[in-house]
Amino acid sequence: MRLRSIGISAAFLASASHAGARDKDQKGPDVEPEPSFDGAPLEVTRQTQEYGIAVSSIRSRNASTDPWSDGLDVMLTSGLSPRVPWLRVSGFRGVVFRAFDSKSYSFTPYYQGLEGGLGVGVIELAASIGLSPLSIDVAHTRWSVGFLQPRTSALVGLRFRNFHLRGVIYSEYYWRWFGRDSALVQGVGIQLIVGSPNH
Repeated sequence: MRLRSIGISAAFLASASHAGARDKDQKGPDVEPEPSFDGAPLEVTRQTQEYGIAVSSIRSRNASTDPWSDGLDVMLTSGLSPRVPWLRVSGFRGVVFRAFDSKSYSFTPYYQGLEGGLGVGVIELAASIGLSPLSIDVAHTRWSVGFLQPRTSALVGLRFRNFHLRGVIYSEYYWRWFGRDSALVQGVGIQLIVGSPNH
């Protein structure tokens, strides 16, 4: 009787083992899930496409002994910024139109910049750096060409969701390689940015 009980128990365990193996074969081997970055702050679908315009009053001079000339600077930009409530990070590109005076004008077909800062409530503080690979200008029928012109800016303003209105001050070294002497350009202006979230 005791041997019979042992035999029944062994048969039950063997049957359970075969059933478990069969279920495992049907389910397939265990596979660890791949890491997911859905919902990460810098994911493209969580970024805002931004379009901006900045208009600045500028002064410039070609040498430390030359008098300052007053002019106007207009920059049109587009870029991406992650949607983080307290953080301001943006990579942007743009084109720049500039009038050094009534007879001196320049055009920068491509400007690349990076901006970073903080938002406290509706107040926004930021700084940006950028580079113009190429600029072309004409002054009184004399042409000049510049390369690799750096610009640094400081910004302060208001942010309401995807709407930014800021004051901006900047300094740029207008590095001419051909034509007239290089120039120092300083500007004070206002910038408007309107964003459209990527869904």
